[in-house]
Amino acid sequence: MADEQLLYRKPCINLTTYELAGGNTTLKIMKSMIMVAGGYVSNSMAVKCLFNQNPLTEKNRKKLSNITREFIIKIRKNNPPMWSKIYTKLAINLFFKPFILKHKEHYKGVIDSWIDKKIIKT
Repeated sequence: MADEQLLYRKPCINLTTYELAGGNTTLKIMKSMIMVAGGYVSNSMAVKCLFNQNPLTEKNRKKLSNITREFIIKIRKNNPPMWSKIYTKLAINLFFKPFILKHKEHYKGVIDSWIDKKIIKT
C-alpha cells in the first residue's frame, strides 16, 4: 500500500512494444502506475513489432525523437499539468497519508522521504 511518490512531479515517457495485441492496455496500466507514484505521462507510444523484428523503423525513430524532445522540455519546465497536481494531492491526502500516518512506525522512511520532497510538512 505504501507509496513513496518516487516520481513526484516528474514527467515520464510511457513506451511499450507488442506483437499482436495489448499495446494500448499496457500503456493504460503503466500510466496508472506512474500516476500512483506521483508522476505524469508526458507522452506515450505503443509500437507493434513482429517477433524478432527491430521496432525502430524510420517512422518510429522520428516519432520517438519528437517524444524525447517534448520530454526534455517538460523536464526543464518542471511544471506538471494541473490535472496531475490535483490527482497527486488527492491521492496523497485522501488515501496514502492517512494510512501511512496511522502506521507511522512501519513507514518512517516514507514519511522522511515525503518531508524531504516537501510533499508533507513535519
